[in-house]
Amino acid sequence: MRPEDLEVNDNIEIEIKKGYYKGKYQSRISDKEEDKLYALIPYNDGKLVPIGTGVEVEVLISDDSAAYKFKSRVINRIKEPIPQLILESPDTEDFIKIQRRKYFRLEVKRKVFYRRVNKDWEPKEEKFTESSTIDISGGGIKMVLNENLPNNIFIELMLDIPAIEGVKIVSKTVRKYELPDGKAIGVEFLDINPRSRDALMGWLFDYQRKLRRKGLI
Repeated sequence: MRPEDLEVNDNIEIEIKKGYYKGKYQSRISDKEEDKLYALIPYNDGKLVPIGTGVEVEVLISDDSAAYKFKSRVINRIKEPIPQLILESPDTEDFIKIQRRKYFRLEVKRKVFYRRVNKDWEPKEEKFTESSTIDISGGGIKMVLNENLPNNIFIELMLDIPAIEGVKIVSKTVRKYELPDGKAIGVEFLDINPRSRDALMGWLFDYQRKLRRKGLI
């Protein structure tokens, strides 16, 4: 990844290394210029994080295969029409590859519909079974288990999320969990197109932002 590969609406994580507001915050690139990046001012506990001009930050961003970070500095803040930070745009040598891509996971309950498929990913049954998610990430879900669904089998699932409505995702069951009132199973996405994954991640970030505004996380 290079600075020119950064795009408007890319999800990013802004880390403040020191000071009262030290921590990591989710944000999104809202605009870009040759030497500037614009990012939405993140929320924490339902309030805008007052990141001041001159504060040094570290920005993390992922593509389909890896995660990268670079150091930057807040040049200015914009209040209207949308609260934004203006950040120094990084040089190519500032980009540091740090790991394979990992997706953040958010506790969220949504309907999920699934059915078994064979090793060629063809449906073994016509009807979908309804369950509900416990958490969701860009790489898979954990869902309530209402039947004896073995580990390491293939399923096709659809999530009740507007951003990916009707999208069928071939997945694999990977791990069972004991719940206080039942069981759950972890599911790994195997076949999801990048556009749908990005739409899902965007929805998760928006959902997380709403929870923060309400002071629920």
